[in-house]
Amino acid sequence: MNAKAQPIGHEHTLDEPQRNITGPDGWLSPEGLFYPCAHYGHITLAYLLGFDPRPQDIGQITRFEIEQAGWVKVSADEFYRWSTLDPTQCQLDMIFDYCMVNKVALPPWMKNKTE
Repeated sequence: MNAKAQPIGHEHTLDEPQRNITGPDGWLSPEGLFYPCAHYGHITLAYLLGFDPRPQDIGQITRFEIEQAGWVKVSADEFYRWSTLDPTQCQLDMIFDYCMVNKVALPPWMKNKTE
């Protein structure tokens, strides 16, 4: 068995978290840990991280528990957050560094935080 992964079922594993954003898809924790996943693997990864994978209706909007807990979704080099919590400095720093190195635009919700 791979020492860095914990098998769940037959095919799903949880990779070790990274201290930098190592790919275009995954979840970024409030503590500044990046958990990579496949492009369509965010819900499975949320489950592996211990969050309820079922969408929850909040008013007119459907969101996931992981989003409400302040995690940032990284999908196709774009950054999404739907929490009422402010992003942490760790998240802001990691996103800024990733965007600068990879020549990716900063997310609109972050632009006023870097000025």
